[in-house]
Amino acid sequence: MTTPFKASVCSLNVRGLNQAQKRRQLFRWLHNYKFDVIFLQDTYSTQNVTAIWKSEWGGNIIYSHGTNRSIGVAILFNPKLDVCIGGSEADNNGRYLLLEASIFESTFLFCNIYSPNYNKSQNNSSQSSVTVSGGTLICKLL
Repeated sequence: MTTPFKASVCSLNVRGLNQAQKRRQLFRWLHNYKFDVIFLQDTYSTQNVTAIWKSEWGGNIIYSHGTNRSIGVAILFNPKLDVCIGGSEADNNGRYLLLEASIFESTFLFCNIYSPNYNKSQNNSSQSSVTVSGGTLICKLL
């Protein structure tokens, strides 16, 4: 019987990572705390930065890009983890990222959401879809 994978998880609103010094400081801090899975919101990422950020982080980073001035989410995995990325789904606005990944012999569905914080971006018309989330969390998730 295999031992279940116990992950340490972190979620941060980083308010932009385009400044190299800020990004490197954050990556160093995350490495020092040895988080396994990191959810970042408000990354200000675009397709142009993926190779640079991956090189600086050293491990897998999966994105839902916003612009270089707002929005964007990412899921980072500790470089020491043996992660097999399965399917993923992201919106075109950098608001959410759903990701299936296997770590050791366990499969996980990760979801990183950055909800709008001002009224004109929120879904409030009858023609927009509305996300509803609910449930009872009586168990330890990870």
